[in-house]
Amino acid sequence: MRRVLFKSAGRSRPRGPVRDHVRGLCVHAVWLGLAGATAHAAELPPPPSAGAPMPAATLYLELVVNARASGQVVPVLLRDGRFYLSAALLRTLYVRLDASAQGLVAVDQVPGVTVEYDSIGQRLLLALPPDGLPAQQLGGGPMAQFAPVGGQGFLFNYDVYAGNLGRAGAYASVWSEQRHFSDWGIVSNTGVYRRALGATDSADAQANRYIRYDTRWSWSDTERVVTFSAGDLITGALPWGNAVRIGGVQIARNFALRPDLVPYPLPKFSGQAAVPSAVDLFINGYKSASDTVLPGPFTLNTMPFINGAGEASVVTTDALGRQVMTTVPFYVPNTLLKTDTSDYSLALGALRRDYGVKNFSYGPGAASGAYRYGLSDALTVEGRGEFARDFALGGVGAVTTLGRFGVVNVSVAQSHAPLRDGQQWNVGYQYNARRFGVGAQHTRRSAGYSDLGTLGLPDLRLTRRSTQITGSGSLGEFCALSAAYFDVMAGDGDRTRLAALSYSRPLGARSFFSANLSKVIGRPGHSLQLQWTLLLDDAGSVSVVGTRDRGAQATQVQYSRSPPPAGGLGWNLSYANSGGPNDYRQASATWRTDVAQVQGGVYA
Repeated sequence: MRRVLFKSAGRSRPRGPVRDHVRGLCVHAVWLGLAGATAHAAELPPPPSAGAPMPAATLYLELVVNARASGQVVPVLLRDGRFYLSAALLRTLYVRLDASAQGLVAVDQVPGVTVEYDSIGQRLLLALPPDGLPAQQLGGGPMAQFAPVGGQGFLFNYDVYAGNLGRAGAYASVWSEQRHFSDWGIVSNTGVYRRALGATDSADAQANRYIRYDTRWSWSDTERVVTFSAGDLITGALPWGNAVRIGGVQIARNFALRPDLVPYPLPKFSGQAAVPSAVDLFINGYKSASDTVLPGPFTLNTMPFINGAGEASVVTTDALGRQVMTTVPFYVPNTLLKTDTSDYSLALGALRRDYGVKNFSYGPGAASGAYRYGLSDALTVEGRGEFARDFALGGVGAVTTLGRFGVVNVSVAQSHAPLRDGQQWNVGYQYNARRFGVGAQHTRRSAGYSDLGTLGLPDLRLTRRSTQITGSGSLGEFCALSAAYFDVMAGDGDRTRLAALSYSRPLGARSFFSANLSKVIGRPGHSLQLQWTLLLDDAGSVSVVGTRDRGAQATQVQYSRSPPPAGGLGWNLSYANSGGPNDYRQASATWRTDVAQVQGGVYA
């Protein structure tokens, strides 16, 4: 047998009997090691199997609900790969649990809830269904800053006018108002003093006197939105009734006291946010409001004060820039009242006579009342009553919406007077949109119908019938059109029908053109007016007007400038040529300062 010598690292393997001896020693040592390891392994517990339960542990983690950190670090029990929290804590987080749930609850076993453990940030991330979180109202509440500011003082307002100076018939007049205000209310008086200048005749001499218009005391309650008045008043009225002047007392709702209150119903837009988001409201493509919302359902009450049809878009944007947009159409009717909102006026006193002619002229005693109430956002009911000696009037009405297709109003009234009873019926429709609008009103009265405005005045009669139809439309920057038709039958049976059409459009950035055409149906001729206006910024404006009325023509050129609000000079220059000897020329100027405004001019 041939033997080969292997060398490695300067050492040679033993050969022959020596090598066999070493090999035997190594095998014996390995066998002894394995035998010892086997005996030692028999003394250890068996290794865990794959399905063996992990031991329970309590972790202190920060809760994050729908990507919103709660700021709470709470104990969380980790057992069998599930996370347990107390039922009481979960209910404070608006997690929907069975009424019987008590103690610790496995969060990931609650329907609709998902759990994620952030071991690096030591956080427990919970994702809850948005519809289970508390609803949020964004905007629309009373203005926290609103607080009426009162004071005490006296105001004297006046307007002095003199005309035809240096010639026969010259006169001067002074209109004035005296007003005192305090915590006890406002006391005011208005009137005019007129005096003839130079040579006067008997008629002018009798006109040299003071005519009192209105003397009144009023006090307002801003919390109840009510105004109390005493003195010379104008009664409250509904659209299908007439107001009258009286001397007496009145209590009335006055929404003008609270600019933060909107009496008519505004649409509300609702949505849901799974995580904290920004919410933007767009009305007809224009951004009108912005706010931030927490996870959960929300309602936007930040609708602007508009009227008519439109389209609203609600856009929610989360922290990652993801957007969700919801677009809905709406219709806002400002002739209705919100649900459970009331509007009223009640007046007692004596009817005012010869207003502007005599200082103290009052007729029979009378009472007038009007009431409106919002049964719902879509229906408002109305009532009206008027009473005097041997006279009574009562009526009811309603205003309702047709969804997004406009508003309908109806009313009926009955009057009673000695040997004279009558009825009134009224029906109407109105629709307004961004680009166009239509409206129609029809009123019919029987021959015996009357109200407080005609009481004691046999020569004054209400119209027997009236019809009004209007329409308007806009084509953006191209033009705007409007049309109207009126049909009125007076108390004596005389009927007048009028049709009118209007057209206007801009001509560049600083001028515009308009045309107005009207015709009395059944009578010859028509009336046409053409107007061109050029705006000169701070230098005022120039306009040229041409008219034709039943064959007569006239042209007018006018250059005017209003005085600046901070004070300064304004003027008006006008010339009109009627095609005959009676041309018209006018020049006037106005000077405004911090303490006074002075006007003067000439005409021929």
